[in-house]
Amino acid sequence: GPDGEDTELKGARKNSSSMLTLFTKAPLPRGINSKLRKEYGYPDKIFPNKLVLRTTINAVDFNKIKGNKGFIITSKGNRIEILPAKKNSNIQNPYWLKEDFENSIKTKYKKYLLYVKANNKGSRENEEFHFNEAYLLEGFDFEKFSENIKKGILKIDIRLGLYADGSNHDHGTAIRINPDKLDTCFKIHEYKVL
Repeated sequence: GPDGEDTELKGARKNSSSMLTLFTKAPLPRGINSKLRKEYGYPDKIFPNKLVLRTTINAVDFNKIKGNKGFIITSKGNRIEILPAKKNSNIQNPYWLKEDFENSIKTKYKKYLLYVKANNKGSRENEEFHFNEAYLLEGFDFEKFSENIKKGILKIDIRLGLYADGSNHDHGTAIRINPDKLDTCFKIHEYKVL
């Protein structure tokens, strides 16, 4: 659910070029991420005998995995699917029901998204932040969300890594966006410099 009663809070450093995670949602069928790791993963740098799969996918072009064509997102009827360039007939395509995406959005963004940006200095435990820019967005629009997937504005990140001890870790399949495109997902938005 949201961080506040009806408001989801997100923050970022002003000089960051990172995408923003709107929400995480594991694809169906259950357990498909383990199969993707096994089939399409590549050796981890620290634990070369273990496979990881970290990749960003959009609906405009196939991405690259291990130097080859990887995945693309497609919308089919009531589903959003991840299609591999090279299909393994033993593995079903990962997918989400559009209804499940819509329910996740309604749960996470009950009313508002408050996105704040900060100047920062220092690093690690000595890092300091001065929050001085805020965006208040209201009315998450699922039709715009679907269109933004088709246009490649929204991306899907598969984040199958490892814990520090080398055991498998699924950091959550994330629906992500460049922050400067946030207003394309909401009906109402306000901007304040503090």
